[in-house]
Order: sequence, then C-alpha cells, then structure tokens
Amino acid sequence: MKNRLWNQFLMDATRWNKVIWISLIGAMLCTLDGCKPPHHVRVDSAFYYWRTTYAPSPLELSYISRLKVQVLYIRFFDVDWDNATRQPIPVSPVSVSDGAEMPAQIVPTIFITNRTIEHLSDNSSDTLGARILRQIDEIATHQFRSSSVSELQFDCDWTETTRDRYFRLISTVRHLLGNRQIRLSVTIRLHQIKYRELTGVPPVDRGVLMFYNMGKIDDRKTVNSILDFTAADKYLSRLDTYPMHLDVALPLYSWGVLTRQGQIIDLLNNVTASDFADSKTFISKGTDIRVVRGTYFNYRQLFPDDHIRLEGVAQKDIERAARLLAPHLHDSACTVIYYHLDQHIVQRFTYEDIQTVNALFY
Repeated sequence: MKNRLWNQFLMDATRWNKVIWISLIGAMLCTLDGCKPPHHVRVDSAFYYWRTTYAPSPLELSYISRLKVQVLYIRFFDVDWDNATRQPIPVSPVSVSDGAEMPAQIVPTIFITNRTIEHLSDNSSDTLGARILRQIDEIATHQFRSSSVSELQFDCDWTETTRDRYFRLISTVRHLLGNRQIRLSVTIRLHQIKYRELTGVPPVDRGVLMFYNMGKIDDRKTVNSILDFTAADKYLSRLDTYPMHLDVALPLYSWGVLTRQGQIIDLLNNVTASDFADSKTFISKGTDIRVVRGTYFNYRQLFPDDHIRLEGVAQKDIERAARLLAPHLHDSACTVIYYHLDQHIVQRFTYEDIQTVNALFY
C-alpha cells in the first residue's frame, strides 16, 4: 500500500513538474516573441482634418466610412500672437464647402502657439478663453450646422515656463463651459510625459499622446524628425504611470524639409522621391535632394544648391510604433487618431493597413 502511494506520488510530482516546466518555457517563449495579453476591450479609429476648407473627397469619405470612423478632429483655427496689435488673434479659421458631407461627430481642435501663451496675463487669459469659445460656437453652428459638440481639444506644445498660463486658460474654458456636457482634451508630447514634474499635468479629462514630430527638424544629423524611434525610447519609461487617460495620435504624412544656406525655408507637403526624378533639375542621394537648376515646385521657387530632406513614414513604421506603445496603455478603450485625412494619404495607406495597426493595440 505504501509503495503504491509512493509510486502515485512520484507520478503526480513528475506530471506537475512537466506542467510547471511547460508553463515556464511557454512564458519564456512569449517574452522572447514579444507577445502580451490583450488589454483593450475597444480600439476606435479617428482622424485629424487639418485643412482650412472642409471639403472631403468621395474617396476620403468612403475611406473613413469603411473604417467606421465616427469622429473627425477638425482644426477650427489657430491662435497666434500678433505683434502689431499686441494680442492673440485667430488665424485661418476653417470654412465648409457647399454641400460637404458632415461627419457623425466633430471635435473642434484649436492649435495655440507657445509664444501666445508666453504673452498671456491672468486677465488676458480669461478674455482669450471667452473669445475662443465664442469662435468655436460660431463655426460649429454656422459652418458645420452642429450644436452637439461633446469634446474640445487644445493643441499646444507648452513648456515649464508657460504651463501655469496655459493651464489657467484651460481652467477658464472649463469654467465658461458651465453645465455644458463637453469634455476637454489636450495633445501631449513625449517630453511632457517624462518631465511631468516640470511641465505639469493639464487640468483636462483626457490627453492624446502625439507620437510624431519628435526629432530635431533643424539638426543636420536628423534622418526623420517625424518618427525617430531612438528619440522616443528616451521618453517612454514613464508612460505607464501618467495620471490621465491617454489616446494615441500616429502620423501618416510625409514632407520635404527645404533648406537654403543651412536654414529651413519651408516644408513641402506630400512629396516623395518620384517628385524629384528630373535629373537635370535634381540630384538625389537617398533621402537628400539637391537642386542643381532653378525651378518652380508646388508654387515655391527653388534655387540651385537648395536642399530637400525627404521625411515620411511607411506601414512598417506605423506598426512598429503601435507595438512600442500598446504595452504602456492600460485603459479598457483606446482611440487611435491618425494625422491626417488627405487624398494622398488615403492612396498610400489602405483600409487593411489601418486595420492591421489598430489590431496591434488590442
């Protein structure tokens, strides 16, 4: 009897050892393979719309319809400091083309320059908040024929020295909203995540991590300022503990950084290497384009010895960004906002491409 029990014990122990070893090996393989348990119940797609005229093409509308996009974050206007009048002014407010199809939901998005915040006093902050809300209401009601806005978003790369003025402006807007059921969101850069003790945590309902424009665009050593994973790695360590719900904004755009005598002159949007195939006018070396003969390009005059650095993102880059970010986001729902809705971008990134990226956040 004792021998039989002892043999059964040895058999059970052996079996459990196998289970334990299989589990350990499985965990090790999972770690090596980079897999992770799913943590998002829902991942929604949204897009920024960053043009001064709202006139989405049939192709763009079909694209977002297929992706079941319900929300467009529409740039309503910029706010910049006017040296002549010594006050902040609205710049390039959006207008709506006749007959343009309206999205299911719009989020008015206001870009505010950091130099505007630098000039704000307590009194002018209150005044600016009221003016911003009035202009938002006017555009939403008369241009978009919508009075059911449920979110406002502010886009500002605030700093340690401007944080108090910026946060006061946000608090003013929140106070002026009163009982209106409108949540506030802001864009947040990687440096504001890592150095939150210096830059502060804004008094809003949610943030959008802008995972682009992270490199130094004016540095000659920069290869791609839009997506610089080496730079990003330096800032991600504290993302998990940021005390606010974070959605994610990812780039789909490309541009050419035009420099003349070492100074940045302009950004040429939606350009690729094929736009500079004329060897009599341009000499290409990888992503660096040198102008050898004066010409007009996209309504811009180019001169000999101008340089254009091509920057952009490919599908593999967006997937890499999603894999990098997903383990750091722990809320049950996440919105991935793509920058931005544009005819050229729609032709470069397919519906399946976007769905593949979204799936990496589950």
